[in-house]
Amino acid sequence: MSFNFPLLKKNSISVAKELTSTTNVEMLGNPDFTFQVINADNTNPFPDINEGKSYTIYDTATNTQTGTGTVGANGFFTLKAGQRAEFTGISENAGQYRVREILDKDFVDQYDKFYVDGTVITKDQLTQVGGGEFRGVVSPVKDISDGSTVFTFNNHVDASKLSYLTITKDVKNVQLGYDIYFDMHVELNGKPIPVGTKYDIYTFNDFYSYIQTGVLPDPFG
Repeated sequence: MSFNFPLLKKNSISVAKELTSTTNVEMLGNPDFTFQVINADNTNPFPDINEGKSYTIYDTATNTQTGTGTVGANGFFTLKAGQRAEFTGISENAGQYRVREILDKDFVDQYDKFYVDGTVITKDQLTQVGGGEFRGVVSPVKDISDGSTVFTFNNHVDASKLSYLTITKDVKNVQLGYDIYFDMHVELNGKPIPVGTKYDIYTFNDFYSYIQTGVLPDPFG
């Protein structure tokens, strides 16, 4: 007696991140955005994409591979704007799932709209994940048997909700000249401002005059 079982296909789930604004989004720096692939009922990480699962990172503009990553605790993985994560080798009978973006509850209001594949999505109320409180943006339910899927998450920045930090250095009664630089270390909520964040430099003599734009360097680079 013999049985012919159909060969289960292997599908993929891809998650892409975009950031748009009516103003210059570079003022946000180059932050990481955190995601989970979860079960259809919004509970627990999707079993096939849990801690330790590897994924490939692509540049969304060129569709070229730029790196790899590994899913962390609570099923969290991170992307920067302009990147796409691709998870492969998922059995077509793995079931239904959603993708959720995890948002810091203290900074979520800087975005006025959230889109998933072009559709406006309302952010969740506070969500408990791994002992922390977050806000979430959740995709519609998909079934892995539907085939390989790409989810594009787009956060639109509301420039009116952004804050500006000004640091002034004033040296009195010392002839140092203008070629002397002072190093500054700035943290927000206990975290250093991200490497790559741009800032504007001004001089002040009765009024502010723009000199140039700088970029925060990597202190270990």
